[in-house]
Amino acid sequence: MNAGRYGLACGEVCVTAQEMGIAAICGMYAENPGVLEFRRRVLIVPTGETPADMAKHLQTMARLGIKLARGEDPGPADEAGYIPRGIRKLGLRDKPAANRVGDMLSARLHDRPFKTELPIEMPDQVAPAAPVTSIGGALLALVTTGGLVPRGNPDKLVRGGATTYFKYSIDGLESMTPDRWECIHRGFFTDIVNQNPNYILPLNLIRELERRSEVGSVHGTYFSTSGVGTAVADSKRMGAQIAREMKEAGVQACVMVAT
Repeated sequence: MNAGRYGLACGEVCVTAQEMGIAAICGMYAENPGVLEFRRRVLIVPTGETPADMAKHLQTMARLGIKLARGEDPGPADEAGYIPRGIRKLGLRDKPAANRVGDMLSARLHDRPFKTELPIEMPDQVAPAAPVTSIGGALLALVTTGGLVPRGNPDKLVRGGATTYFKYSIDGLESMTPDRWECIHRGFFTDIVNQNPNYILPLNLIRELERRSEVGSVHGTYFSTSGVGTAVADSKRMGAQIAREMKEAGVQACVMVAT
């Protein structure tokens, strides 16, 4: 339920169904990229990362689905059980606004839990790096979230929910061959990749560009992790660490192969 490709697929299916006049609802883990993409257009029920606890979530989805099919308003997100969409509607409260804000202020001052009525979510903004002016003379690094490791997975990279990454030497290699490398990613069908690991680390193509002087040279190690079910905080931390290592090695650009 946390796989990005799953979330985007669910969202597209629901949008298409709605355009055809069919009530549609889906379930995703709260950190799924599909939530950011579709929550204003589709009702999304928050789930766990895996289907293990789907029974209770399916009950919520069924209840909401019936409402939508009848043309009824689903109701407030916190009461109906779907992810908030940032839509404000007129309604009645049990207390005047002055009393409610006073209660929240008191709770905050006394370190008691409270829930704001107007959550403000500031999206992350990442300033793009300056463009490489001459890629033909640049040192290029390879990074993959496809879970590509030496055969036997000696460092025990996990198949999903990774909290670390590993580095492996490709110095002197012309291509990623199946006798030396394998994919342990849990989020897609890996047989094709295990027949040709260059699908998720295109060393063979990069070497060809290197021979034609279209890139300067290739960094002697590549960086690998499993990009499925990884928490956003861990992704940020690992990305910053990898970037730091590349900068210290003089790398000027990288090819980041996602799945």
